[in-house]
Amino acid sequence: MADSTKPYHFIMTVQYQYPARLIVATRTGTWNAAPGTTREEVFQSVQKLVAESSGQTSADSSAVLFYSLEPDEPLA
Repeated sequence: MADSTKPYHFIMTVQYQYPARLIVATRTGTWNAAPGTTREEVFQSVQKLVAESSGQTSADSSAVLFYSLEPDEPLA
């Protein structure tokens, strides 16, 4: 069976407090979205991924400063 997901490249910058100072972290990567996946669902998943990779206890404890999501396709 062929993989029906579509890859997207994301960039997300967040700001969060740890423990008494502000941290800014940027993460990039690809996200494979299944057909029918909404942009909001991808955003929430990427936000959770960035929070976990930054050592945060919850994605709710950070402010998203920048977010970009584009199809990860070859350039012409």
